[in-house]
Amino acid sequence: MSESDRAASNKDNPARFVPLVVFTIAIFAVSIVFGSQFCAAERAKKLRATGQPATATIVELVDTGNRYNRNPEIKLTLEVVPKEGEAYRAIVYEVFDAIQLQTYVRGAKLDIRYDAEDPGEIAIVGILDESGAPPPPAPERKNPLDGLLPKR
Repeated sequence: MSESDRAASNKDNPARFVPLVVFTIAIFAVSIVFGSQFCAAERAKKLRATGQPATATIVELVDTGNRYNRNPEIKLTLEVVPKEGEAYRAIVYEVFDAIQLQTYVRGAKLDIRYDAEDPGEIAIVGILDESGAPPPPAPERKNPLDGLLPKR
């Protein structure tokens, strides 16, 4: 088979598109999996900045069984008390690390933001102490490597 015959038969072979199709499907699957997480994080960030402030009490916590980087996804049932309007219940799904999860317990008070047009859209800002105030910020961690290298 000559070089020109091989090139002509390769041009007519539909199998040459298989790698392109596989690559396209892989990119599509990755965008579906990670795109939804990215969009949810962006919505929560925007809601924390522009949402209506309220407090909420954790009524129930249920581990969904889902893990993200070994951190559990928790279904929180909240009793939301807006500054204006009536209290209502809402469900929020959050991923917590092990240290955070210790403070998010039944009965804990939360500082939240919600969408006035869709009160079920909630972003947790943080946990409140017994007086209803946010806890003091954690002390700044000192880098253990500071001072080991000469300053320029």
